[in-house]
Amino acid sequence: MIIESISMKDFQCYFGGHEQNTLNFSSGINLIVGDNGGGKSKLYDAFYWVLYDQIFNSDKREFVPTKNYQENLISDKAKNECPIGNQITTEVVLIVVDSRDTKYRVTRVYKSKKVDDRVWLGEESSRLLIEEYKVTRWQSVPGDKHSSILERVIPYHLKPYMWFQGEQVDSLMDFKNKSALMQAINLLSDISEYDDLITICKTGSDKSAKNYANAATQLSKNKTASNDLTAELQKIQKDIASRDQSKDHNSKAKNEAQFNIDRLINQIDDAQKKSQLKDETKVLTAKIDADRASLEEKLEGFNKNMFSDFWVLKNTQPVFDDFATKYQSYYRGHTKKVSMENAEVLKLPINIPQPIHVHEMLNDESCFICGREAKKGSTEYIHIENLLTRKKAETKDIFNNDCSSFFQKIYDNSLAFKHTITNIDKNVANEFSSVHSLRSSIQENAKKLKSIEEQFEELIGDDRSENIVHEFKTHTNNKDRYSQLLVGDEKELESLQKSAIQCQKRIDKLVMGSVDLKIESAKDIFSNLCQIAISARDEVFTALVQELELSANIIFQQMTSENTSITGRLKLKKLSHDSCLPEIVDSDGFIMAGSNDSNIILIKLSLIMAVVTSRAQWSKNYCLISDAPTSKMAKKYSRGFYKSLGENFRQSIVMTYDFVSEEDREELAELEVGTVHKIEAVYPGGDRENRADLYVTITEVAQ
Repeated sequence: MIIESISMKDFQCYFGGHEQNTLNFSSGINLIVGDNGGGKSKLYDAFYWVLYDQIFNSDKREFVPTKNYQENLISDKAKNECPIGNQITTEVVLIVVDSRDTKYRVTRVYKSKKVDDRVWLGEESSRLLIEEYKVTRWQSVPGDKHSSILERVIPYHLKPYMWFQGEQVDSLMDFKNKSALMQAINLLSDISEYDDLITICKTGSDKSAKNYANAATQLSKNKTASNDLTAELQKIQKDIASRDQSKDHNSKAKNEAQFNIDRLINQIDDAQKKSQLKDETKVLTAKIDADRASLEEKLEGFNKNMFSDFWVLKNTQPVFDDFATKYQSYYRGHTKKVSMENAEVLKLPINIPQPIHVHEMLNDESCFICGREAKKGSTEYIHIENLLTRKKAETKDIFNNDCSSFFQKIYDNSLAFKHTITNIDKNVANEFSSVHSLRSSIQENAKKLKSIEEQFEELIGDDRSENIVHEFKTHTNNKDRYSQLLVGDEKELESLQKSAIQCQKRIDKLVMGSVDLKIESAKDIFSNLCQIAISARDEVFTALVQELELSANIIFQQMTSENTSITGRLKLKKLSHDSCLPEIVDSDGFIMAGSNDSNIILIKLSLIMAVVTSRAQWSKNYCLISDAPTSKMAKKYSRGFYKSLGENFRQSIVMTYDFVSEEDREELAELEVGTVHKIEAVYPGGDRENRADLYVTITEVAQ
């Protein structure tokens, strides 16, 4: 909902009735400007109290419920002027409008009776009244609908990111807290729905697999063996799940170690040397990754090559030669017998050369076998032409089982494989040479990487203390250790998955007949759905992180457009399929060390705003409220923040000490400003340590 106005009666430092303490708002940036101690934070408290029945206790630095704060809600001036025995009512009224232009008035009331000069008897809790404006008057809304209306003013999961005080930004988006960004992504995106989908598919997959196993056991010719194999398969599947968790843990740990290594490396003062070594690291890492992928492909290809490249025929050429000798003897005897029975010596089989080749020889007027000319009409030409008239039917079938065509096919195939078999040794040697070369390259480049790490360690030692050097060594060792563990996880997973497939095949072989098609289909479908859900979740999460990074950097550039200093950019580094860390990097992708407070706050605000605006309706349908968001920013940064705020949110309400002077307010002409209210604390008696006569004046500043 969009906020139309807020008004207060004897609330905190806002002494007096609603008519004296009303602020009206519109679209755009609504500014409440005032000096420190002028009532800005108490106005923020009013927004919070009317909706959540809580108020910020500045002594304890936490929000507390009304029952724990009681008469402290009430203006000190009102309490001072109240006669003993009388009752004071403090109220805050918020008027909001939803997307259908329905207007609601939300009122929270608290009453307390003055028993003595310093003793008050207050109600246990506040009371909430919500009214809807219909036609010409306000009508009360039943209590059972209050929660849904309050949730529509600002959804609870959005509240921390759209209603915050400047000092809360660090805790909302703590770059050292691995869960801070993920908490925001999980709350403000639909990524959790994919997690639910994976859970549903996994449950269905487990159930359908169990049903299939039971059905297969019932049809088994050896139920004892089937039960044993099913139990073995279930154990393998548990081991796979456990190894998957181990892989995920080790992947996160490795990436975190790398993150910390990069963080320490970028603290090195020698920028030129650091940049050179980082570039070499990138090249070497990419080469090692590519070589490892090629090596895995080569090793996996050995088994495939046994059949795809016919390595299985190695050393079989003597067998083919022996067959060729025997076939030639067979062919001569077979041809001689056929010729004798048919009174004709057949020097060539009936189908050799084939008719298509005979036609080509006639067209070319030459014999393709001997190479001589065969001019049309010549004896040679007629001889070739007569080959077309050969008919198998003219020969007598003198064999009960004539295998000549079968033997000829084997002979023809053996001729085709001769070249392949001859080159098998060479091809195998080349593959092993390639594997050896890849392994050597990986080892050599790994040594170079180790050398670079040692150089980084020396540079860190030159710039930093012993503790930093020790930390660098620790993270480097952790990275190596978790990398090795990851390799072990992947190999073990591959072995377990193969075992699961083999175990399932053994179970299937025991089945006599067919398992019900519905049961078998359910197992296959749920298994596939599981993989699809996991893959879809990973793709959506990756796309979401990329979108947030792009959006945050666009907003950050808007905020820093007037600043000429080096600001860096935001990089969201994925640690695993469900975790990422934000970092500030320079144009080369190196983590920036020593960024000033203004820069860091702006980047955090950019990320918060990117998360909130990732779904357009949030920034269009809800109001951002912030108290002193620019308190740690330089002037140009502050101006960039307000500019970006106006461009990305339909409505915002900001309490600030910016623009207090008329000169500062001249800058507002460049911003998407809605209203500007100036608030000022007044002490008629001049005693700033005594709030008994304190009240706040509110003045709307003309634009």
